[in-house]
Amino acid sequence: MLRSTIPLELAEEDERTLMVLLASMIERAKQKVWLPIETAPKDGTAILVYVPTYKFEWYKAFTAVVYWVEKEYDGTAGWFDTFDRVEPTHWMKIPEYPK
Repeated sequence: MLRSTIPLELAEEDERTLMVLLASMIERAKQKVWLPIETAPKDGTAILVYVPTYKFEWYKAFTAVVYWVEKEYDGTAGWFDTFDRVEPTHWMKIPEYPK
């Protein structure tokens, strides 16, 4: 039989620490899964996206680093990589760089 190492009653400061730890774990888990593009930040933050198709038939599904542009040169908003507007379906945060 396994015994829990967490006491049945936690001190208030321990409960806060546990809640911060759980929130951090949830946030890290979210960073490693693809989320619907509708939930992506539109504040100029660069994100990694999955694009299932593209305007040229030789481009199949791919990933790209993009950011939201509120109004580009023709007055429309959208997701842009360095050069083009893309139509992603999913996104995730850019992983941390290797140390």
